Amino acid sequence: LNPLEHIIGEKTLHMNFKRVKTLKELDAIIANSTKPIMLDFYADWCKPCKILSPLLESLEKEYNYILVKINTEIEQDIAQEFGIMSIPTVILFKDKEPIDMFVGAYPEPALREIFEKYADVIFHEAENRLHAQKGIMVWLDKHR
Repeated sequence: LNPLEHIIGEKTLHMNFKRVKTLKELDAIIANSTKPIMLDFYADWCKPCKILSPLLESLEKEYNYILVKINTEIEQDIAQEFGIMSIPTVILFKDKEPIDMFVGAYPEPALREIFEKYADVIFHEAENRLHAQKGIMVWLDKHR
């Protein structure tokens, strides 16, 4: 991912989120991702979106997910496809399937609670992959 600049008031944050402009582009991200995906449906004029957005961006690396931002004013077809009626709306995908959704600007502790609800599943799988990789390296070292 290429770092993008996101201006929030006078503060500039460098983030790695993705912006999508087509449903086809979004489908490709969902189909090809090995990480959980957080879809953030927002609009530039939406004050709760401006509160939520920097929180999602700051937690992206910590919880190891891909943040995809969808401007509902511009990408109306994507918002319609997902049945978005209010913003901000956030949908969490894992293994190409939606597993949770919330509407509104949640405070950071509530966001952490949502992410941690799935962290055991997400981190347990990552831990298993790491353990398997270490096992392969040990086997290779013994058989060289």
